[in-house]
Amino acid sequence: LNNNAIRLVHANCDAPSLSLHLDVKNTGKVDGSHTVLVFSSPPEGKWGSEKRLVGFKKVHVLAGSQQRIKMNIHVCKHLSVVDEFGTRRIPVGKHTLHIGDDIKHQVSLELAL
Repeated sequence: LNNNAIRLVHANCDAPSLSLHLDVKNTGKVDGSHTVLVFSSPPEGKWGSEKRLVGFKKVHVLAGSQQRIKMNIHVCKHLSVVDEFGTRRIPVGKHTLHIGDDIKHQVSLELAL
């Protein structure tokens, strides 16, 4: 742990992922396809506030219906950042997932001692 982050080499990165289940609704009168984009921004602080793409999925939805999709966000791959020394770390704290243009969801990563 250094500066509220875990070095990636010290983390168990075999399986930690977040499963997102999203409902995509087509309110129109014509069938259509939509690409769902998920971005992440790290906790406030020295990590910056830049969003980066962590997942996407194209879905075809029939007119007037909705479809549930599942996306996995791998914690080590998608929520880690590179510090000023070139070391990849997972910041501890509240990460924000940006789904499309309007939805934001916070995910809190904490140390398990």
